[in-house]
Amino acid sequence: MGSRAVVFGSSPAVAVEILKTHDRELSARYAPKATPIEESDLKKFSLLWATDCQPQWKSIRVLWKSELFSNKALDLQAEIRAKKTEEMMEFLRTKEGEIVKIRDIVFTTVYNTLGNICFSKDLIDFDDEKMGSDWRVIMWRFMECATTPIVADFFPYLDGLELDPLGLKKKSKKCMEKMFQVWGDIIKQRRMENGCDDVINHGDFLDFMMANGFSDVQILYMLLEIFPAGAGTLIATSEWAMAELLKNKEAMAKLHEELEDEKAVAANSI
Repeated sequence: MGSRAVVFGSSPAVAVEILKTHDRELSARYAPKATPIEESDLKKFSLLWATDCQPQWKSIRVLWKSELFSNKALDLQAEIRAKKTEEMMEFLRTKEGEIVKIRDIVFTTVYNTLGNICFSKDLIDFDDEKMGSDWRVIMWRFMECATTPIVADFFPYLDGLELDPLGLKKKSKKCMEKMFQVWGDIIKQRRMENGCDDVINHGDFLDFMMANGFSDVQILYMLLEIFPAGAGTLIATSEWAMAELLKNKEAMAKLHEELEDEKAVAANSI
């Protein structure tokens, strides 16, 4: 691809070699040049885009696995997920008969769920549709701009010449700075609270990161991977699923019937 050598694993045997036999040597990532983060910072702070597997990367991986994705962590987060889903349903009930933007509603739900897991607070109000839409656009634009290839991705020797006619790096950096500003204020406020005598233990991801000595910059880069990765796929999947259901009346009727059956079972169990 350009002047960059690319090897494709196109058979099961090669897949085993790549993903099992030599997985450690090949487990690093290639960070797109439009990413507004220096490679040295990716090595120190990133889990998803680390360019090699240094001890720092392993410690971040262990942290994510134990505090976000372990069975115990998922069980503890179940109440938060259920509560935010119910809040979404209550909001949709108030919009019966009206046109709604599924992507914005799902984004607000997911973003607030992650907000409570990380910060113990909601970050967007359902009634503030503009704020929800603006934040979704910022996050989506960051992911799109930061991962779109530019000239230097195909011709590495041109790196440093800033050959980015679409200004993707500048756009992604602007979006990143907006997110960092909001999250940074929350981190600053929490550190001020921790300096008081009556410290409140929130028991969230931010408390855990601070207790383990992570700096503000390290925390911000972790959040930059948690929020877009957590929100982007769910929004796209939910919007796609609703679009397909609207086109398939039989599937919609079957789903409605299953939901009514579940509702009846739940009512009888109370």
